[in-house]
Amino acid sequence: MRGQPDHQNLGEATFLGEARTAPRYRLHSVADKHPGIYEIETGGVSIAGELYEFTPEQHRALLASEPPDLYEGPVVLDDGTSAPAMIYPRRLIEERAYPDVSAFGGWAAYKASLAKGREVTIDSLDHFVLTVRDLGATIAFYRDVLGMTPERFGEGRTALKFGKQKINLHVAGREFEPKAHVALPGTADVCFLTSVPIADVVASLKRRGIPIVEGPVPKTGAQGRLNSVYVRDPDQNLVEISNLIG
Repeated sequence: MRGQPDHQNLGEATFLGEARTAPRYRLHSVADKHPGIYEIETGGVSIAGELYEFTPEQHRALLASEPPDLYEGPVVLDDGTSAPAMIYPRRLIEERAYPDVSAFGGWAAYKASLAKGREVTIDSLDHFVLTVRDLGATIAFYRDVLGMTPERFGEGRTALKFGKQKINLHVAGREFEPKAHVALPGTADVCFLTSVPIADVVASLKRRGIPIVEGPVPKTGAQGRLNSVYVRDPDQNLVEISNLIG
């Protein structure tokens, strides 16, 4: 893009104008050297860019000058048309943990933020902590009812893994430091997403004798509309189990 160090790679290509993608992409910083974008089914944003016209020779020169792992592919613009662009493999972004900078809406805006001091943006949740009365009862509930996987780590630590996240467990009165200022059992209210149809979730809860507090009911989550049921864990934490429905 104009004003960026790699703009010289465009050579004598003709600038046609500014453009934005449709809101179906994520933007990552590849070691702060160049952008990496990929398409995503949900949670995408509109990314700012520029359109250029190339001769065949200019096009070949551009591809030869691009950094490793980028490949050419179509992107959908916000007006419904498409244009070729340089895509970065999502698999490599996730493997190498390149930061998601989609909140900036474009590479130029992200680079400008670095020049004036980078602000903190949170990308995702890694884990949270539950303070529990009975470690065994908590493990049994989240393992047997919700399908999480218990994990031992560190020096006597216990976690419950699900997806790419986990819950770290503290036993009340024997918490690990540092801890929340008020760390008490029964003070959490959390929502978990599942791909298992909510009717099957309800049937499973009933088979196990788990009382349903409320639901199924429509709710609104961070990613869209939910169909949810509510239960309580052994410490009376409120647990929402949800299908994402759009």
